[in-house]
Amino acid sequence: MVLTRSAKGKEPASSSGRSSAGIGGSRRRPILLGDSGSASRGGSTARRGESRGRTSSGDDGHDSDESTPVSPLCEMGCEIPPSYEDDDWGGVATGTRLRCRHGLRPRRKICWDGKHTGRRFLGCGLEDGNLKCRFVEWCDPAWSQRAQAVILTLWDVVEDFRQHELQTIAEIEEEVQRIQTLHQSQCERAESEKKRAWMVAFLFAGLLVATMVGMALKMTN
Repeated sequence: MVLTRSAKGKEPASSSGRSSAGIGGSRRRPILLGDSGSASRGGSTARRGESRGRTSSGDDGHDSDESTPVSPLCEMGCEIPPSYEDDDWGGVATGTRLRCRHGLRPRRKICWDGKHTGRRFLGCGLEDGNLKCRFVEWCDPAWSQRAQAVILTLWDVVEDFRQHELQTIAEIEEEVQRIQTLHQSQCERAESEKKRAWMVAFLFAGLLVATMVGMALKMTN
């Protein structure tokens, strides 16, 4: 389809034989529908979307497990966020068509680290941490910048307290080790002194016996 400007009337040609449309006989390029490719691409995209919709929903209008959507990777630097489960939000999510990259139903988890602390999400369906994929689908919106700053500050406080606790534990263990070493050395010294005392006692007893035998032999002579 070609759209052109409607002329109100003919304009007389100049004496030089050039038309009023432009110098050198150039004409304005007509506007073609789909000439820039956007219309054709839009129609193609729409047709692909309709085809994809028919494929994912099935001919009967119900959801099909064969075309289960997969969540994008985790937004936290492609790392699985530390998390936990509780009675209110935990276990396998049965009300979603999403599947992790192992083809399993995701588990409901709560993030417990960094600026996303407290946000609920769906994670990998495996319970073994070494085999988990990086499937993460956030269920709660991101916290505000102010809330994230407060959360990170609290985590810094927790980390400082943890470091102080670890340092205190290390000092206590060092003191316990020192006391055990001192006690062991004292026990070894006591055992050595005990052996020495027994040796002295045996020597004194032998000397006494020898003296008494000598006196007895002298009296008999």
